[in-house]
Amino acid sequence: MFTQQPQGGSPEVQGNTKVLLCAANGLPRTVYSWTMNRQPLEEYTNITDTSLKIQNIQRTDAGEYQCTASNQHGAILSNRVTVHVACKYFGSASSFFLKTMFKARTCVVFQKINDVLDLAVHFPFEG
Repeated sequence: MFTQQPQGGSPEVQGNTKVLLCAANGLPRTVYSWTMNRQPLEEYTNITDTSLKIQNIQRTDAGEYQCTASNQHGAILSNRVTVHVACKYFGSASSFFLKTMFKARTCVVFQKINDVLDLAVHFPFEG
């Protein structure tokens, strides 16, 4: 049984570190593996660490992630979570907008007001 499921949360700004946590009870010891868009992340296979750290996150890291917890008795899958990556916005100093990538092909512009992100504009992204 999972004691902690991964959470997608707010968009992570490009260049930052995104941490996904996954933990399960199990005897004998539980090992963890991660997938992105249903493909194994080889560097995160059969590890004992309960976290997936995506350092220097980029648009290509946007996608769907899932954790597998396993031991000699079997395996369980966590909920799938979607990670969104917000590119750095180089607008005016008074701007509070983030251009956010969904699956690296679409931008969504959010406006941050009092620490709350509101959807403002949605458009295709070409680069």
